[in-house]
Amino acid sequence: MSLSIGISLSVDSGFPVSNQLELVTPSSVSTQNIKKVTTEISYISATTKQNNRTYQSLVNEQSTNTNLKSITDINVEQISGKQSHEIDYMLTLISDDVYIRTTMGIGDYVRLSDSELLKAGIEPANLRDETTGFQAGIYRNGDLYIVAFVGTNDLKDILTNLRQGFGFDEAQYHQAVDLARTARITFGENLLFTGHSLGGGLAATAALSVGKPAVIFNSAGVSDNMMKNLGFSPQEGRVIAENGLIRHYVVEHDLLDVLQQKLPVSQPIGHKILLKYNDDLEESGTGFPNNLIRGLKAHSLEKVLELLTIYKPWSSLNDEQQEESLVMLNESDLSVSA
Repeated sequence: MSLSIGISLSVDSGFPVSNQLELVTPSSVSTQNIKKVTTEISYISATTKQNNRTYQSLVNEQSTNTNLKSITDINVEQISGKQSHEIDYMLTLISDDVYIRTTMGIGDYVRLSDSELLKAGIEPANLRDETTGFQAGIYRNGDLYIVAFVGTNDLKDILTNLRQGFGFDEAQYHQAVDLARTARITFGENLLFTGHSLGGGLAATAALSVGKPAVIFNSAGVSDNMMKNLGFSPQEGRVIAENGLIRHYVVEHDLLDVLQQKLPVSQPIGHKILLKYNDDLEESGTGFPNNLIRGLKAHSLEKVLELLTIYKPWSSLNDEQQEESLVMLNESDLSVSA
């Protein structure tokens, strides 16, 4: 009998992990007839283990401060608005975790399995569509539910970014709205959304469609046409998002953010919190190669997590202090020299 396990990993990209278990056992009749059983298994990935350790350290740190509300006892009304909250770090981990379909969640935030989704009345197929590239996951912690959307991870998603950016109707955005409305009916008021890159654009659209908060990271834009489809004028939709419905963390030099500012495409929505990039020595130069490398690193969730760990913006008492702790920059500081 031979047991072979094939695992395909994309390190530090946040992309999904393919995991297959292939069991090969000789036939009782003839060794020439090989019987193969292939099944998809759930496992705890190295990323999940690391995220669990990071989450637990945050819980331990928080528990020493009696002035802070437990991050396992959260009501969305208490964490909505422009001000950063501790849960924003947790949502970064979830936005990373959702890329890998077979994970079971992070810490106290359990990812609903297909059987749990069916029990709740949600068809698992509605959370992943290979035709459009749409993928999402739903997490639960007590009575809090989080819908997390997968970001750009293949050519279909890149095309969605481009087409949506130029104002075309895109199926993934409508699927995000449908899922948001279903989740709102199924799980009630204690619901929020999160996502990174394209997933951030989907989460922002979902939040706007049901009036529940979202926290997003290095997000893709939301088109004027999409907001009109939701019943808002573009200006009205952006004001609602900016006034606290959506918090948008952006890393300085993020390549997607730079491109969106320079091109005539749809812009992200929400209250923008800019995290100052800490240059590595080899990236300190100027010019296209260094700027490209820096821009790609800045876009990654790994860099978002690193900077949130450094700045801890949720420890600020008000927006003014938060701006000082994050070293907020002017939009002009984001320019990339060729």
